[in-house]
Parts: sequence; C-alpha cells; structure tokens
Amino acid sequence: MDLKLKQCINILLLCFLIVWPVVDTVNGYFYYHNVTIPSISAPYKALGFIGLMVALLIYHVRLFIYALLCALLITLCLFYQVFIYGHAVESITWAVRGLLTLALLFYLIGEAKHPSDFWNNRKIAWLMFFYFFIMSMNVTLGVFGVGESQYAGELAVKASLSQVMK
Repeated sequence: MDLKLKQCINILLLCFLIVWPVVDTVNGYFYYHNVTIPSISAPYKALGFIGLMVALLIYHVRLFIYALLCALLITLCLFYQVFIYGHAVESITWAVRGLLTLALLFYLIGEAKHPSDFWNNRKIAWLMFFYFFIMSMNVTLGVFGVGESQYAGELAVKASLSQVMK
C-alpha cells in the first residue's frame, strides 16, 4: 500500500468534507432565490461518492462490497418506485446523500483500525463542530429571512408565521 497515495486521498477527503456544507449552503441560497442554475450539490456529492468508493476499493475491499450492496439495494428501490408508480417517490438527491454518508462511514470505520493515522478523534470532533456551526448559521439566517430555515417549503418558523397571518 502506497502511503503517499493514501495520504493524498485522506487530504482530498478532508477538503471534500470541509467544502460539503458550504456547497449545500450555496445550493440552498440559489434554491431560495429561484436562480435557474442546476443543482451544484448533487454532482458534488456524486463525485464524492465515486471517490470514496474508489478509496474503499483500494484500501478496504470488504467494506467496499458492503457499500456496493447498499448502493445496489437503493438503486433497486428507486427502479421499483419508477416501475410501480411511474416516478421515483423518494428524491434521488437524498439517495445519493445517503449513499455518500454510508460510504464515508465505511471508510472511516476502516481507518479507525489504525488510530495513529490521519483520521484521529480530534480531527473528527473538529469536523463535527464545523458542521454544527454551519448548520446553526443556516438555520439562524433562515429565521431572519435570508435563505430558508429548511429546504422544504412552508416548514419551521415560516410555517408558524404563515398560520398566524391567515
């Protein structure tokens, strides 16, 4: 196993994880303001999923097979929905997000066997705090009318205010 390649993959994964909530924030901002550009979040997550699957294939083959089985199961569920209902009932974007999260968990579980390596508890705790901070800022800005407090339409505070105004 080439340690420089693994170090490069881990650094790319860390950069991907740091930029992920920013991409979601920008995507939500464009969505709220009805900007007619395609989603930037879905391709970003799809590329991340493909990159993680390659990393799993190289370094953790057994976990790659588990992630591949999960991906096949979700794909079969989506095809079943299209076949039975004529369209996918669940959002394909949410399916990609779920697959990306599973692949990420499988990769980090595989890396946890080597606690002295790149992914340590301090780095993961820092990422969790960063995600919490970004999510808190998104919700706070949504309450004040900048963007949405959630991606769905009339939810959370905006739903309560619309009910009061009726």
